[in-house]
Amino acid sequence: MKIQTNNKVCILCLERPPIENSHIVPKLVLKWIFDNAPVEHLRWSSIPNKPFQDGWKADYFCTECEGRLAKVENLFKTDFFDPIVAGKVVTVDYTEFLIPFSLSLYFRHLKFSLDQDPAYKSKDAFSALLERMRSVLFAFLFKGDFPDIHSYVVYLPFVDQSPFFEPGVNQYILAVDGFWFDYHIPPDKVFLIGGVKLPKLQFVFSEQPLETVARDEEGKVELSHARIKRVGTFEIGNVSHAILPGLFGEDYNCRAIGLTETTNNLSERQEQGVVDEIASHPSPESTIFHEAYEYDRRLAAFKEKVQQQP
Repeated sequence: MKIQTNNKVCILCLERPPIENSHIVPKLVLKWIFDNAPVEHLRWSSIPNKPFQDGWKADYFCTECEGRLAKVENLFKTDFFDPIVAGKVVTVDYTEFLIPFSLSLYFRHLKFSLDQDPAYKSKDAFSALLERMRSVLFAFLFKGDFPDIHSYVVYLPFVDQSPFFEPGVNQYILAVDGFWFDYHIPPDKVFLIGGVKLPKLQFVFSEQPLETVARDEEGKVELSHARIKRVGTFEIGNVSHAILPGLFGEDYNCRAIGLTETTNNLSERQEQGVVDEIASHPSPESTIFHEAYEYDRRLAAFKEKVQQQP
């Protein structure tokens, strides 16, 4: 999906003219999806019945800013995304690229959300946050000032027995998506939280330390493990119930139900087209997307069994 904002200058450096095809989510993620899926298209989670041949794009960054961002993205790909998402390792040591990479994700997606959704445009706080992110990201890329932000990441394992999630969530786990909202802590504390979801990874930004939303000491420890440090170690076994299902569980289930309903409501022609496309893949059952489908079938059976119990 491509949008045209008619930006006259790059949204990051505010100097040079932007190119038209800046990816909101780095192209490396989209390439992974195409390389591992049994079909040759993408689906936007909020429009699941419409196939796309590319990810979100907009006229955002100039060539120089794209190049500087690409250096961070390449490190993320080789040192983090490829080994973790491919399931080659359970632990990976990361260096100073991970925080700025996550900041780049948040900045792009928040800008995209502001351009696409009137609900965000109506809140000045989101625009102010976007400018703060821009300033911090620019200072890192052009001046070497390391970002000081509250950023978290958790691995998303497939689930087949869960009281929290709806069937379809496993296929959604492999999708790209994002959320932004204001979080209220009684009586009067409010701060903004955002999440950008990549396949098997949920990144989370918070204006305040997320530990403040934890209900107990265990939750604080989980969030501490999920927090991205300047240099650190990431383990796929790390979980955070404050993040999932806490912060994003409702969004995950809404998307999962939407995906399931869309599949069930396909016309015979559309359904046959999907079947034929999958059948043309040399080994569709070996793909991670088929694995997610099988997990969703088991999750549906589990939920049905639980509902039938007296």
